[in-house]
Amino acid sequence: MRFPIYIHWTWASIATKFCFFRVNARAAGHRDPEILWFYSNLKTRLAAIPGVRSATMADSPLIGEGAWGWAVVPLGQQRPEDAPTGRGSGFSRSATRVLGVAPGLFRVMRIPLAAARELNERDRKDTPPVAIVNEAWAKVNLGGGNPVGQIAISFGLDNAKPRQMEIVGLAKNARYDDLTGEFPAVVYLPFEQTSERMMAEMTYFLRTDGNPLGAAGAVRETVHQADPHMPVAALSTQTAQIEGEIGS
Repeated sequence: MRFPIYIHWTWASIATKFCFFRVNARAAGHRDPEILWFYSNLKTRLAAIPGVRSATMADSPLIGEGAWGWAVVPLGQQRPEDAPTGRGSGFSRSATRVLGVAPGLFRVMRIPLAAARELNERDRKDTPPVAIVNEAWAKVNLGGGNPVGQIAISFGLDNAKPRQMEIVGLAKNARYDDLTGEFPAVVYLPFEQTSERMMAEMTYFLRTDGNPLGAAGAVRETVHQADPHMPVAALSTQTAQIEGEIGS
């Protein structure tokens, strides 16, 4: 079977190269701001495992387990009355989904950028807020116009104070939350600039040279070395997750 995950991708050629898993550093006792260092340091350790070509992370799995969402609109536009605020599934296609990601996620996951730059190590908690939006978001909010350089307003979670951020990149459409229908509007934020509630759990994605689960033992050992009290949750392959979604 061939099934499109990301634009220009096929399940057979790309998904078989990835495994992923989740950890919850907050439940293990980590607190701000140390939790940011812990997640970044663990990503570096995982990327050094033999057979792992690259590693990245996001504050949510890409498919199958819901999405974070809240209103993000261009400066000057009103907050949509029906905008989601929180985590869930079944949002309308025009509703903005939000994903906090590590530097390099677009490169590792092979999500092409149509314009400008990727998020990088300079996009930190103490630097000006930035975002990358996908083509679906640009279509919904700007009629398909170029968003790079424009200012967007993020309304955040839990009635947070609206925050201005510069759009620094435009990504090709990619799946987030489900595998069917039109691509949703997505805003990607540096993980250090997301909500503290989103920072509790992190999903790691490892791109491997061979069988993705061949690194499972080394993954568990690496996490154990980083924190002996932190369990590895939902260690699986991207292929298995997609098969589960198709069959559900």
